[in-house]
Amino acid sequence: MLKSYTLTILIFLASCSDGEQNTPSITDAIVSRPYVPASSATSLTGLNWDSETAQSTITVGTPLNSENHLATDSNSLEISYSIDNDLSSCTDLTWNPALSIDPATGSLTGTALSYTAATCDLVLKANTSMEEKLKTITFNVTDQALIDEISSITLTNPLSSPGTVTTPTIELSPLTVGDTITLYSDSSCTTAVESFTASSSPESITLSTPLVDGSYDFYAMATNATNSSICSTTPLNYVLNTTMPDPATNLVFDSYTNSATDSPQMLWTASPTPNAEYRISFGSSVGADDILSDESAGTATSYTVTSGITLTECSPVYPTLHTYSDAGLQAADINSPNSFYYDNTAPSLPTSLSFSSDYIAGTSPTLNWLSEYVCKVG
Repeated sequence: MLKSYTLTILIFLASCSDGEQNTPSITDAIVSRPYVPASSATSLTGLNWDSETAQSTITVGTPLNSENHLATDSNSLEISYSIDNDLSSCTDLTWNPALSIDPATGSLTGTALSYTAATCDLVLKANTSMEEKLKTITFNVTDQALIDEISSITLTNPLSSPGTVTTPTIELSPLTVGDTITLYSDSSCTTAVESFTASSSPESITLSTPLVDGSYDFYAMATNATNSSICSTTPLNYVLNTTMPDPATNLVFDSYTNSATDSPQMLWTASPTPNAEYRISFGSSVGADDILSDESAGTATSYTVTSGITLTECSPVYPTLHTYSDAGLQAADINSPNSFYYDNTAPSLPTSLSFSSDYIAGTSPTLNWLSEYVCKVG
């Protein structure tokens, strides 16, 4: 709108010295001009959703078709996208992966797993720093049987966890030949690790990218051209540990046992490596294991062997202590240079007791005798 302003000019008549008055000229007056304000640099109605056709049907068990819902802003402001959960009825469905929209690209993703009504509304929001605009999409919802969940995910190499294999082999089942099988590292099956086309069931896959030491959970999902399974609900946990353990120290034990099947108690100082396992070996020489090999003492720091050995009386037995990490890596052994004996025979009574008849007053005489020992210990 143009605004006009009036400038009032006051004209005073001045007296000349000769008593005559001067008549003002028309050029002495200033003509009124209209005021035109500067135009606004930003429009308050610059945000609008683009015209587009969304898929009309949500099929239970089938991922959304990664639709992109975009808006434009004539002011070139940054646009952020979100779902209005309060106004949307589609969010009442069970989704896995979850229904979501990328805030930067407007890409809508998710897989519905159930439904209670034939249609649902999804209300999307586009926001700039100045405006918010809503858009409602009405979907028809149809049912379709899911592919069977991949319920079994197991290790085949290594056979157990923790392990030292950086590229483990994992077996999955049940599978349908021709389905695409994808291994994921998260419970929503969004971060893919490996993928292959099933040719049998069960079937195994070996990771192509080596892992680093740590704990990993693996999930799986099967898909085909029209359908998918849910993300597996029972993951496989694999702990990779390639760090060599520290050995235990200070192995001590008594020098004899009176049982042919029981050792004396072994005691040692624990390894600083967490969850270390200890094993005992007995040999007829230092470091040997010909009498007992690698009997587990678990994580304890003392142990008595009570089975699996038959000791020969008076024969030396040399213990060795082994330390293993929870992934099965072995530290340096403690090979004891000391031995113990099995001794269960009492010595014979002493004979030929004698002493000197000459002795110094105030001292005891020296006694001498003979005796036989089966074992000489100590």
